[in-house]
Amino acid sequence: MIYILILLLLLLLSFHFDFNNQKGGENFWYLTVLLILIVLSGFRYKVGGDTLAYFDFFKDYPFISDLPRYDFANSKWDPFWVILSSISKSIINDFTFFQFLHAIILNIIFFRFVSKYTSFRFTAILVYYIFFYIYFNTEIMRESLAICFFLLAYPFLKEKKWIKYYSLAAVAFLFHSSAIIIFTFPLFRNIRIDKRSIGVLIIGFVILNAILNYFPTLIQTILFSERLSNRFETYSEFKTDINGMLNIFFYYAFLPYLVVALNNKIRRRKQLFEELHMLYFVLVMIVVSISGFARMLNYLTPFMIIYFADFLNTLYQRRTFSQLSGQVVFLILLASTIPKIRYYSADTSKFYNGTHRYNLYYPYTSIFNKEEYRFRDIIFREGQKESLNRD
Repeated sequence: MIYILILLLLLLLSFHFDFNNQKGGENFWYLTVLLILIVLSGFRYKVGGDTLAYFDFFKDYPFISDLPRYDFANSKWDPFWVILSSISKSIINDFTFFQFLHAIILNIIFFRFVSKYTSFRFTAILVYYIFFYIYFNTEIMRESLAICFFLLAYPFLKEKKWIKYYSLAAVAFLFHSSAIIIFTFPLFRNIRIDKRSIGVLIIGFVILNAILNYFPTLIQTILFSERLSNRFETYSEFKTDINGMLNIFFYYAFLPYLVVALNNKIRRRKQLFEELHMLYFVLVMIVVSISGFARMLNYLTPFMIIYFADFLNTLYQRRTFSQLSGQVVFLILLASTIPKIRYYSADTSKFYNGTHRYNLYYPYTSIFNKEEYRFRDIIFREGQKESLNRD
């Protein structure tokens, strides 16, 4: 019920403050929602798949006094993640404290970013909560910190302050090596979506697939570290058939392109994050070829969240569909949840009878009762084994 209550609260706040443009109390409620989401994540107890692994590994991290002797070169963990874990462990040797610290850093940076780039704050947080909150807070905990530092770096990308941008990009990389991708983002900032760029994108897609099919080790040979090479190898193992490729293209390329095109027609102001639009579709084409690289899109999800929230409110307030605008907005939001619903409702009975993927997060348990569910650990562990054994 706690998940549903928060969802209802966010729906009410979005409708009241954003769609109906009511004034008074916005900052109070915004801070209240921030506190609620920090507490929900910070006080959880073994909620989330990767959280179970992080919980177990926490005991292996060194204390601050042991850091000088820690073998960072051969560690499976990125340096700044180890250092942050070490600092947390040295203050309070309990993973609960660390996950609370993680929730504070992640959500404060995200909420500040939302406030800076949209006036439709509650709708953006609603979209975040529905689509990415659980994922960012309980699953990709290392990568979500890297994403936070990219959010801090983004203003310098816009302002062409490259020393500051690449300094923060380096910090992000030291939290999670997948952040190597953000070093390439400035290359796309001046490219806009047009017929020529789409043609180049299609050619690039063909070349990429040719390399993957005929020279699969070529990309690995140009990566400058074993950690990056191993991560590329891991991601590249996750491929899909033609139906899967079409499905990814439809949801991640075709529908977003329609949203951008429609937004161009109804929005009087300059498009949000225009310097990232072409970059997004470049990454999608890579994901169509190698579905495992979908994680690279994580670095753009905060921008997608704000863009989508802005689009929904613009659509509603322009009354493009006359009196049906509210219903249209609701149907678009509802339809966009279909992939997430399918993902979380996936049957996991082959691992534990009568369970679904959402059982990794439901029922919610807190540090105050520390109730454990055996099926949660089994679903996660067996799912990990299945992924490792996948061809």
